[in-house]
Parts: sequence; C-alpha cells; structure tokens
Amino acid sequence: MVTPPSRPRPGPGPKPGGPPSYDFRLGLWGSSGSGKTTYLGALALAADQARGRSVTWTLTSRHTDALSVLTELTHDLTVRQRFPAPTQSITELKWSLLGERLASRPANSSKNSWGGRGAGRPATPQAAAGNQSIEINLELLEAPGYLVDDNKWRDPDEDPLEFDDLDFDAPEPEPTGGMAGDIARLVDHLARCNGIIYLFDPEREDRDGDAFRHFNATLTEVQARTFRDGRMIGARLPHHFAVCVTKMDTPAVLELAMTRQEIEQLRESNGPIKLGSEIAEGLVDRLCRERPKGGARHVRDAIDNRFLPERVRYFATSAVGFWIGPDGKFDPAGYENVLVDGAGVRIRGSVRPMNVLEPLVWLAECIRKAQRAGLPT
Repeated sequence: MVTPPSRPRPGPGPKPGGPPSYDFRLGLWGSSGSGKTTYLGALALAADQARGRSVTWTLTSRHTDALSVLTELTHDLTVRQRFPAPTQSITELKWSLLGERLASRPANSSKNSWGGRGAGRPATPQAAAGNQSIEINLELLEAPGYLVDDNKWRDPDEDPLEFDDLDFDAPEPEPTGGMAGDIARLVDHLARCNGIIYLFDPEREDRDGDAFRHFNATLTEVQARTFRDGRMIGARLPHHFAVCVTKMDTPAVLELAMTRQEIEQLRESNGPIKLGSEIAEGLVDRLCRERPKGGARHVRDAIDNRFLPERVRYFATSAVGFWIGPDGKFDPAGYENVLVDGAGVRIRGSVRPMNVLEPLVWLAECIRKAQRAGLPT
C-alpha cells in the first residue's frame, strides 16, 4: 500500500544551491471518461511547447515510479498515437515543474503563437546564470473516475429511503463495498489540497446530463472534511479551483461553445489555437440554459456558492489540441485531431495541448501569492 503523502510545506523553502522551491498539493478530479489520464500525459508536452514572453517550463520528477508514469503516458500520445488506458487504481504522482525566467532574449526573436516575443535560450552558461529559476513540487493523486459516482456512497442493493425511515440520530453514512478506503483516501487528499483541477466533460453532460451526479457527493464530503479540519474561509472552501472544460477539439463541443462564424475566424490564427476562459465559461452557461434538466446548472451553482470567486477560473482545454494541416492553418471543415477506424480510436496528427499547462501554472501562482500574503490555502 502506498503511504499517504505528507502535508506540504506552507510556503517557499529554497534548497541549498538550488532555486526557490514551493511544495503544492493539487487534486485532479473528474468523472469517468473526462480525460484525467490523458491530461496528465499531455502536461510534459504542453511544457515543452510553451513559448511565453520570458518563461520556459519543463516537467520532471525525483521519483523513479512517477517518472516512469510520465514517460509512458507521453509515449502513448506521441509515439503510439493513442489515448492512455483509463486509471484503474489510485496512483500517487510526485512531479516537479521547473520554470526559468530568462534574463535576456536574442535580438532577432520573433512573435510567437502566445502573442509575445519568442523567448529563445541563452547561448552561454554565463547568460543562463543570470536567469531566475523556480521549482514547483507537485503531489498529485490520480483516482479512477468511478470513485466520484454518487452511487458509490450507498449500498446498491439497499431499498431507497423514504422520509419516514430517516434516523436523525444515526451516524453519518460511510461508503460501502471494497472501495470505501479508496474513496476516503480521495476525499482526504482533495480536502487537504491547496488547489484542484476539475475536469468538466461537456460532451458527456450534453449527452447524459449527469455531471452533478459525479460532483455532488465528493464535493459534499470534501466540504465536510475541510469544515472539521477548521480550514473553511467563512462559509467557503479555501481551495483554488481550476475548471477545465475538456474535449474542446471535438466538433460536438466546439460547436456548442462557438458560432460557425467564430469557428471560421480561427482559420486566421497563426500556430496552435488557444481559446480564452470566456469560451469555457460561456459553454458551461449555455449548458445551464439549454439543458435545464441536466447537471451543469447544479455544478455551476455549487462552484459559485462554495468557492471564493477570485479563486475560480475556467479554461477551454484539449489534451491533444486541434488538427493543423500541412499549411499550418486551422481548417474549420476538418479540425478534429481524433480518428476512429478499424484500428480503433487514435490520434490523427501532432499533439498540441491547449490550456493544459496553464491551469497548473495559474494555480501555483495564485497559491504562492496567497501564502506570501499570509492567507489560508
């Protein structure tokens, strides 16, 4: 059995001879099929492809097992061109995100797809010595999506309770079955996290309308545990919360999020497509309006009510990104980067993650600022 991770340090702790170091516990949460494993596999690729104004990132680990998972997931996406197999058991991952703020840029650096100047890399060790570095140590717990199904919190063979059957003096119900320990471990981890990456699957919600079923019980337990631990901020949870609206590369999702005219305009984009937070939040709002019997409205209400608004942000996310043709342009008539053929489901072309690294970096920066200000996290 894997020993549960220890509580992270509350603030920066520079290692001798190394860059400033921050230890964060982050939770990865989502229903079955929301893409948690694929998201993790795309993280290293997203870091390699990030071209900011002055910061570069890389993902690594000091732990052999965690490094092997990272390598295998990335290999699935790029070499095998397939999606990683869904997680079947709880997996503890300790990864490190290394950032470097470059002190100088080459004079001939050109504008890149992020809208900034190309960062470039210093040509000499002397130039590199002037850069500012940061090390963000991440404790991630990847859990199977079926653990967050509301049905796991009751005995499936038990008759549904009637109002007159309720015993108000009875102890709180506990999860039943052999997975009770896994559910308790997941709740414990999420409750003690500094930040949570929540994967919201709009394709499944549009089809099945069951997002709240996979959200409610876990959130209720996390809130109760946080309350018992005395970590609530008033009536709100202390977590920073990144909502990743996934599968934005699929037509069923993109055409819910954007008009045909807006999709056509993406043809003019240079380089990989990057959609803003307003697209993701607008899609959730549309599902709330147009699917009143679904779960999106309840999920949105719970997020708005239980988290501090300044600690919540939405991201339009795709682990594999859009198909970009040989001309380097987005094709509104054929942009899906996934194919289904005789060999099954496979990735069509190069993997270009969209808003995969950004939620993690946003969480780390927000948590660091809150800790510096002496605020609870």
